[in-house]
Amino acid sequence: MALACAVAPTDVWARGPATPPRPVDPEVATPHMRAPGGQPADDRRRWDGNWADHASSRRRVALSLTPLFASYRMAFLGRPLRPIRGGGIGTDLDVEIVSPVSLRLSASYTGHRVEDEYDNPDDDAPTLIARRGTLHTLDLGGAVVFAMDIGRARPILEAGLGGTIIRPPRSAMDGQRGGVCLAGGGCDVGLVCATQENMCRQGVVPRVHAGAGIEVRLNDRWGVAAMVRYFALLSAPSVFPVYLQTGIRVSVRF
Repeated sequence: MALACAVAPTDVWARGPATPPRPVDPEVATPHMRAPGGQPADDRRRWDGNWADHASSRRRVALSLTPLFASYRMAFLGRPLRPIRGGGIGTDLDVEIVSPVSLRLSASYTGHRVEDEYDNPDDDAPTLIARRGTLHTLDLGGAVVFAMDIGRARPILEAGLGGTIIRPPRSAMDGQRGGVCLAGGGCDVGLVCATQENMCRQGVVPRVHAGAGIEVRLNDRWGVAAMVRYFALLSAPSVFPVYLQTGIRVSVRF
């Protein structure tokens, strides 16, 4: 008995303090309900970690690439008021500030094919008033993004402002790109009048936009989203929309 008392303290010192038990998730520790109808009990445990919150706290920067469908809904000088459809590509850089609010920087390009337009096309000698070609659109902007829920699928709203460069084909009449300014110094949408030359030159159009979408997170890093953006000119924000974009966005988080 004396020998046992002498050895016990030494044995405790060698092992060190007892390690506290690891915490157990309540979902795992809770016993399963009894199987109904005399069926055999199932003692398997299903475990699905809370990876969504883990991803949200670890990865605060996302880079996205979006193939775009775009459409103008405004009357350009010499052209009828009808949709001018096109396509292109866009990219977004999101930085989470305070969950669920992020700042977004966006850049996009779309091209829109247009045809010749004539005045009095049924006459023997119609007058060309707008040339065929490609209507190029380069847009740069920033936005505030609000993710309505943090999870595998979440609706997203955004609102922002920026500038758009609209480059139409060469002029066929006054007021178009490369043509003489209209009376009072007016030019087509996206152009400005160079007063010294009295000629319409390329300009930048200030604009505002609002967008919506829904994102599905495929895993901790990758996600897919459907999105749509509506644009209005900053000089006339009540005329909405004059230009829209929609597409499927693929994003990667860092």
